[in-house]
Amino acid sequence: MKIIDITGPVHEGMWDFGFPDGQFKLKQLNYEFLGEEYLHEGFEGMVGSTGTFIETGAACLGYEKSISTDKIPLRKLVNVDACVLQVPFEKLKEKDDRKYISLEDI
Repeated sequence: MKIIDITGPVHEGMWDFGFPDGQFKLKQLNYEFLGEEYLHEGFEGMVGSTGTFIETGAACLGYEKSISTDKIPLRKLVNVDACVLQVPFEKLKEKDDRKYISLEDI
């Protein structure tokens, strides 16, 4: 099995599924805990699955033509060689004033 990672920066104005609540907002949270000060960036209004999931070809081809993630043993996803596609943010094309990764980028 081959793993390909297409990871990019999370930023305001990035592509999304067009949810009714609109675009998320980056929010800085400063707080103190056990005598230490912390700075944390939060994603107000972001859909929770951003950057937290693995997809297979089944997302496009259907389960009849590709394996679903629940059929992949975890040992095949941890400490394995992977191809990481680094697509420079500055070189991404724009549509409707929003950058996106195209097939040409891949």
